Amino acid sequence: MGIAYQGPEAPEITGRRVEARKPMLLRRLMIQCPVHGVPTDTGFELSSVPAVDRAEQLLVDCLACGQDHGWQMADAFLE
Repeated sequence: MGIAYQGPEAPEITGRRVEARKPMLLRRLMIQCPVHGVPTDTGFELSSVPAVDRAEQLLVDCLACGQDHGWQMADAFLE
């Protein structure tokens, strides 16, 4: 998981002083590889519900098997 700063949570730089704000943890949107049956990353990192179209998406070059897979939001889960 990565750490990102977003909106009002971002560090504020005033002159030479940086005021740290609370970091947000990003979660990865995953699907299950239909070939090997293992979780694989879709490439989306989220801090809230994604703005992903409900139509079928395409995962290109699956990390588990190297193939392309179609997927829908109903197939996805957060890691």
